[in-house]
Order: sequence, then C-alpha cells, then structure tokens
Amino acid sequence: MARALSVTDDDSTSEQIIDMVRLNLQTTPVTNQTNLTTEYDQTDDQQQTIINDFLLPMNMGLIYDPNNESEQPNLSTFRKMEYLLEKMQDENNGLPIKSVKSFMSKIPSVFTGADLIQWILKNLDVDDTIDSLHLANLMSSHGYVLPIDDHVLTVKNDGTFYRFQTPYFWPSNHIEPDNIDYGK
Repeated sequence: MARALSVTDDDSTSEQIIDMVRLNLQTTPVTNQTNLTTEYDQTDDQQQTIINDFLLPMNMGLIYDPNNESEQPNLSTFRKMEYLLEKMQDENNGLPIKSVKSFMSKIPSVFTGADLIQWILKNLDVDDTIDSLHLANLMSSHGYVLPIDDHVLTVKNDGTFYRFQTPYFWPSNHIEPDNIDYGK
C-alpha cells in the first residue's frame, strides 16, 4: 500500500521536496502604531530586518514553466542566434539583401554565401573564414538560413543564394512538438 508523503517524515524525499527559504524584509520605523511583528517573526539585530521562515516546495515536477530555461535547454542558444539574425537583417548595417533574376523567374529577398561570410568577419569578433563558415553552417543547420537551390543545409563561401527563414518558423517558437492530432 502506498504511503502518503508527509512534511514531518524524516526521510530524504521530504528533504528533497521541501527547503527552507528565508526572506529578509526591511523594517521601517512605525510611530503611534502597534508592533506589527508576530511571535513567529525573529529579528536579526545586526541588519535590523525581520526574518520570516516559510516552507516552499522546491521541486514541483507537476508545474511546467515555459519561461524556465532548464525546461528548454536550447532556448538561450536560439535567442543568441535570433539576436544575430536581427542584426543581419538590419536595413543600414545588415546583409545586402536583393532580388535576382534566374532563368525565367525572379527570386526575391536573397543574399549570397560570400556576403554572409564577409558580414560575419566584419561585424563579429571572428578571426578567420573557417570560424565564420562554421557559424553560418550552425545557423543553417538550426533552420535560420535556408539555401535556395540546394536541399543540403550548408553554407558555402561563394555566390550561392540563401534566404532567412520567416521568424514564425524559428526553432524558439516551436520548442515542443504538437500532440493535438497524435491520439486521433
């Protein structure tokens, strides 16, 4: 039979679940009022603060916080890449984005791999072409930079055309897979 977990249990699971949190509240002088401290409050004489001890659950596995980066380990990497992409798409200091004519068609909003590598070398603290190619290939493999004519997600330092992915499809916007149609 399963036993209910109690706060008063003296085993290690209760130590993992509950931790003491100490809040230091600044005291202000109160005139013509009663003392607001209770019998449960302690006063730290060195700092003149009221110390309240509260029991708070630390590891609540049932609560999901989408803003917690420990739940989404790649989120900080995505944010850094997206910040870099926003700088690349700047109208004044960004990549030269143009429309090019191909055989019987026009391809809008593209840039070359050579332009991307030169922008990285010029604007970032990158010393050589190999490092800038590596960074460009990381952005391509994460789905931020897409080749126009090729299906392989690599960036070449030549005249191959590339396009930025629409921000709606950036990986940071779709962290967890959708389970809506899974059970149907």
